[in-house]
Amino acid sequence: RRLYSNLEAMVKDRTQKLDRAVQELWGEMALAKKIQTALVPKQVALKGCDVAAVMQPTDQVGGDYYDVVRAKDTDWILIGDASGHGVPAGLVMMMCQTAVRTALHEDPTIGPDRLLSTVNRTLTENIRLLGEDKYMTMHALCRTPDGRFRFSGMHQDIFIYRAATGRVETLEPSGCFLGLQEDISGMLDVRSFELDPGDTVLLYTDGITEAKNDE
Repeated sequence: RRLYSNLEAMVKDRTQKLDRAVQELWGEMALAKKIQTALVPKQVALKGCDVAAVMQPTDQVGGDYYDVVRAKDTDWILIGDASGHGVPAGLVMMMCQTAVRTALHEDPTIGPDRLLSTVNRTLTENIRLLGEDKYMTMHALCRTPDGRFRFSGMHQDIFIYRAATGRVETLEPSGCFLGLQEDISGMLDVRSFELDPGDTVLLYTDGITEAKNDE
């Protein structure tokens, strides 16, 4: 009877400790999600364009990233996704956001290929310090004062709906992932496109293409 009573007390004690640990863990996850969603812009605007943007996190912290930045006379649109889920992916996303804004602040005239190359060096070093096997997909688009979009990177296809023809144009990625090796300067090209009145550009992460209905 004494043995059973002691065992019951131990189980109760361990259960309480486990419950506290779980609550602390979910508290940390909630904080990480809050930080991640706080870094994306609350309102996005591009002169002469109607813009809509949304990020809906899942139950886990993820690595989805987007940003719209005005640097001197150039508008920047950035979108990407760190591999995996959880806090490490969220950390990579946060480091990317900081690296992008720092690089644009230091050189507002930088090209999209050089921007990604600069960000990659920071990400590669920090991922190595974290001891994580991570990488990041990313597109960097800049709109010059003449209205032309220049872009570089390796992320999901860019879709452009052409109002004049009713057709969708697909721009496939051509570049490399970030965070795998320090120098990618020779692996990035720069392409461009223009938009006519009524045209629409769609940028997205794999949260769209991999979404499932659990019902």
